[in-house]
Amino acid sequence: MSESSLKLEYEDSFATFRNLLRERIFDTWPVAAGDVAVGAVQPERRLHSLHTAARETGLAPSLLEKFPMAAGAIAEDDDRPTARKTFDAHRYAPLLEEAGHLVGPIEMHNLIGASKLELKSLIEDEVLVPMTALAAINSPWHPADGLKLVAELQATAATIEVDDEPWERIQHAKNRTGLRVGAIINAIREGGLPCRVSTGNPRLSGDHRQKGRD
Repeated sequence: MSESSLKLEYEDSFATFRNLLRERIFDTWPVAAGDVAVGAVQPERRLHSLHTAARETGLAPSLLEKFPMAAGAIAEDDDRPTARKTFDAHRYAPLLEEAGHLVGPIEMHNLIGASKLELKSLIEDEVLVPMTALAAINSPWHPADGLKLVAELQATAATIEVDDEPWERIQHAKNRTGLRVGAIINAIREGGLPCRVSTGNPRLSGDHRQKGRD
């Protein structure tokens, strides 16, 4: 028997052991897709550590940790280093996707064209609901929720000129009538209150309501 044949037979005899060792590594360590372990390529990531997840999302590990911890993926009393705190990468992929795209109040009010006071009213009335209620998360809103609200109101609105006096902004209507912003927006959604969009600013801060219609 040739030396190459003996080597191949020797290697084949350890195939079962190598497979067991490889699976153990893939199930224990946050091996990335495409990485090689014990002679085989990992086709997809099975585990994330806080370190690898933070690198993918761009968030600091100390901030990112709040999300899997709130979801039960990491125990609150887990005192291991970030590189060893692991969780199921596939199961919690949507969580990481959201965490990497959430925005804070400044980004949100710029995105939808609302003033700080208007955004505060939307939040207080739960017209805009944060993706997480964790107090430590300063960027809890998904941009898509703000854009969806703007698109929803614009879909029912006609266009007016900025100085068209019979109309007022939703926040102004709240201050004048004492009605909650949420109630005003619900009335617009139900078709009981006309809504217009200013040509000067077609975003949320340009939405108007006709004066005198409470």
